Amino acid sequence: MRVRKSLLLGIACALIGCSTFAAGSVSYAKAVKGLIQGQQQSRPVDAQHPEAPPQRRGPRIGTDQHLLSMLNLNEDQKAKIKIIRDREAVDTKPLQEQLKNMQESLICLAEGANFDENAVRGLVNQESQLLAELNLIRIRSQNLVFNLLTTDQKNRLAEYRKNMKMEPPPPPKPPAPPKPPSE
Repeated sequence: MRVRKSLLLGIACALIGCSTFAAGSVSYAKAVKGLIQGQQQSRPVDAQHPEAPPQRRGPRIGTDQHLLSMLNLNEDQKAKIKIIRDREAVDTKPLQEQLKNMQESLICLAEGANFDENAVRGLVNQESQLLAELNLIRIRSQNLVFNLLTTDQKNRLAEYRKNMKMEPPPPPKPPAPPKPPSE
């Protein structure tokens, strides 16, 4: 009974994930097409709170505010980047919700009386697919932003990234020899 329940839960998550992925891909393609044609597509991020800005989590490699301000973007570039970021937020929100639900399910499985390896394996595989999809959306957005930049801005970005690369830390010092006992 428990295996059947886990299997049904896994199938339900897979179906929801596939339908969300398909819907997100279509809306993303429309947004990109509108950008290419120069249309301003403004759509509220959250229908209940249209004035609320999209929520961001963690560092945004390559497109953070500091970096964009350093590039001296023109108003058209700023508007298009806002559209790209808003679309990214809309497309990733359902995936992040699914990821949160999967992580909660994994915690329940980890804290359960009996360990169901197949259920955990299935959820971990689904989680890795969701993470891959989230990375794909993020990198696609970064590509769209990068392609909006002028040659000079791209050169400044390359120089910034070159300067930001850190050198590996030096190897640790060997331990000091033990002191001889005092007499």
